[in-house]
Amino acid sequence: MAISNPSFETLENLGTFDQPGVPDDWALTMGAASSWEFAQLTSVIIIGEDFESGWLANEGRRTVFGTGERDNAAIDVGTPEAFEDFEEEWSSNEDRRTEFGGGERDDASIDAGTPETFEDFEEEWSSNENRRTVFGGGELDSASIDAGAPEAFEDFEEEWDSNENRRTVFGGGERDDATIAQGAGTGTSELFATAGEAVTVPGGVAVGAPLSIDTSQPYLVSFAGTLTGQLEVRVQRDGFATWETIDTITAVGDTVDLSAGYKAIRIARTVIGGVTTCAIRWPILTEL
Repeated sequence: MAISNPSFETLENLGTFDQPGVPDDWALTMGAASSWEFAQLTSVIIIGEDFESGWLANEGRRTVFGTGERDNAAIDVGTPEAFEDFEEEWSSNEDRRTEFGGGERDDASIDAGTPETFEDFEEEWSSNENRRTVFGGGELDSASIDAGAPEAFEDFEEEWDSNENRRTVFGGGERDDATIAQGAGTGTSELFATAGEAVTVPGGVAVGAPLSIDTSQPYLVSFAGTLTGQLEVRVQRDGFATWETIDTITAVGDTVDLSAGYKAIRIARTVIGGVTTCAIRWPILTEL
């Protein structure tokens, strides 16, 4: 009889879905059986496995050696015996020595001239008995330090005489007045309170000339004069060529905090009105 779907790969389909665990073309039936069935083991039908019944060759196994199956050990060389009596074969050790006898020890011979049994260091080291602890006459020479006429000491100014005339102040013409840049021109002092570097503010609707600034520093952009029109503060970021408007000014007195990172600034007038000036300063110091 052929069996379809013997590998259980195809499942029974109920029309809309497969039924897991139930193979296709296999009928689910239950045969009649008794409640208990006995195992049939070995040639004699019994319900338990007695291993000795099938393993008859093992029933007569030996657990001890029989007569003639064990030989006595043959240990000694001369007359073999069943045990090892170490002293019999090791007889040379029975008379072993535990200490030296007369004439078996010699006194140490240490000294080179007349050997002695001990080391008296000063006798052989006699050259050390008269050792010197101080220098004697003629064994000390005065130091010869100076190059011209040697002396026993170093008088630094004699050989270093070029340093004796060292200058401690500047002389005439050795100092120049400082040249500090101000809004216009230069001077000998820095007037921090005056207007900072000027930024061009056009009179008409136009864009003023750019002013290059240090990208590593922040600035304060301030406006003065009169203003009835409108100005734009435009900046150029470091690494970029484009301009961007960061603030619109409609009245003088306004200020713009310009952070670090900009390389140029310029002012554009978008509405005419007033005569306005612009300057950039260091930002106001804050409390540490």
